[in-house]
Amino acid sequence: MDQKCDICNVVKTALSLVFTVVMIGAMLGAYATLGSLDPQVFGTEASSLAILAVVVTLMLWTTNLDCSGCPPPSFQQWVIFTVLILATIASVLGLYQAHFGAGSYLGTVGSRESSLAILAFAVTATYWAKHVQTICETCTPRKLKR
Repeated sequence: MDQKCDICNVVKTALSLVFTVVMIGAMLGAYATLGSLDPQVFGTEASSLAILAVVVTLMLWTTNLDCSGCPPPSFQQWVIFTVLILATIASVLGLYQAHFGAGSYLGTVGSRESSLAILAFAVTATYWAKHVQTICETCTPRKLKR
């Protein structure tokens, strides 16, 4: 290996370590915010930001991860899929709670809570759909029997 490859490997390993620590922090923060599963928590600024932090950090973590010591790709894909589906469900609940929940009405569109709930849903659903697409691209269609 040349000097350039060694430097790239060091940078990727450092990024992997940093994103792993940040990802753990984002998941702990989301659990602290949403862990009670109280419907009043969903749709708040804190819950929407917690969902965004988990999803954006997860996507950056998987992009910059040095996969030399990773679990098998299918296992990693299903772990990511599970986190994204849970985040999508939480964002849908937050979207509903911010707009139709107790004390809310449709006129709350444009408030900080409703705007963050919309952003959390849009980002989460986009990354979830993108990840589903990458899983489906690895599938091979079965040949039809004639």
